Amino acid sequence: MTVYHHRSAKKIGNQILSSWRTEELWRSHFIGNEAQLCSSEGVFPSPDRTFRDLTKKTRILLEFKPYTETKRGILTGLGQCIAYLNKSHASILVSPSKIKSEHGDDFDMGNYLEKTFKKFIFGKLPIALFTFDGENLENLTLRCNFDDRLYENLRKFKFNDSEPYWAWWRDWPLDAFYKLLLSSQIVKDKKNRSKKVWDYYFFNYYAPKETLNTLELLPSNIIGLNESKMIPFQDIKKKLTQDIKNNKISEEEGIELLKKEWDENEIENPYKNYKKNHFIFLDHIKLWDEDLIPTALGNKFLNRVEKFSTDHEKLKNELAQILLVEGNHHDFIEEIEDISSTIKNIGNDSNYLDKLYEALDEKGFISKNPNRATTRIRRFLTAEKQLWGHLNIIKKNGSRYLFQNKGYLFDKLKIEKLIQEFYMNYGKESERSLEINNENILN
Repeated sequence: MTVYHHRSAKKIGNQILSSWRTEELWRSHFIGNEAQLCSSEGVFPSPDRTFRDLTKKTRILLEFKPYTETKRGILTGLGQCIAYLNKSHASILVSPSKIKSEHGDDFDMGNYLEKTFKKFIFGKLPIALFTFDGENLENLTLRCNFDDRLYENLRKFKFNDSEPYWAWWRDWPLDAFYKLLLSSQIVKDKKNRSKKVWDYYFFNYYAPKETLNTLELLPSNIIGLNESKMIPFQDIKKKLTQDIKNNKISEEEGIELLKKEWDENEIENPYKNYKKNHFIFLDHIKLWDEDLIPTALGNKFLNRVEKFSTDHEKLKNELAQILLVEGNHHDFIEEIEDISSTIKNIGNDSNYLDKLYEALDEKGFISKNPNRATTRIRRFLTAEKQLWGHLNIIKKNGSRYLFQNKGYLFDKLKIEKLIQEFYMNYGKESERSLEINNENILN
């Protein structure tokens, strides 16, 4: 996939999403005005865009083919759309209406595909067909929609209804995710794999043997966000130590209470609670697959990091590249910049965040279930700003990130450099490449 491909798929996907949400024309029983853009973790092959409609309980995957694609490549795309049905309720093929044949002649790909769909796809498989004209993606046209009758036999399978389309991160240092991915490479057993990978990470990196059965504040093997080693069970150890000093408990009782922090039979403790936040992030940036086995991208990342595992800045640089492209944070940052340019009188963080949230929600970019009663999402973008600040890709205005009447400002030159490095370092493994032509990623 080239940079042009990525940007074009984003533009087409957003246009289709906007139409579903604001117009009747392209809607169906499979998706309607509650359509949202979402993450595509756990899907192989990886789609160009993923949508869901939680009122209809559907997930739809989109495959985009650029105007330079061959007839064979587009038919391969149709095969991918069929494969997507293993992990979605429906899929979409977006193809150029005309392409060059192997002899250099114009070939009416749109007409060929439309006849093929009406003869072999419609009424049998929930796959829709869109076509567009040329490099500038003009005249996006729905040539064959989903057959609504197929919705009656909608397959049921579990998919997350609350995660955003950009990689979801909470609180944990990047070194922790590197060590977790490394654990998944080391652990070969496929039986009860989730527990075994987590146990290896937890008891080798987060809470190694010497930190257990003692109330001494000993370091883990993970570099924290403050650039020093994390201290496992720090708060509970301090509390238990104080209780011992106050003669509330004995030292033996303190150790027994400490053991509850990693007892898998407890309802809640660090051993159980930390797992979700770790696993989701690696899912979203596609460093491992649904079986917790490192992907080609994940293995390439581990191989590169192994050469400089003691250089934390280089580790941050590598993960920043992947986060921006595979984790869709660059797409999300561009949306924030576009919306910010339309907001007048940006004076305080709270009002600015409200306006960002409302605009993103209107576009279908906010993950929420309309059937579930919820309050206003709390601390919107707090985690993202923390992560972007850690990676030095968002600018600071003193102690804050907000700039008066401008909003959040990003280090565009650094971001562009990281994206180019991603395509050079990981393009092959992610099936992406840096195409040098008139379509410049700096634009």
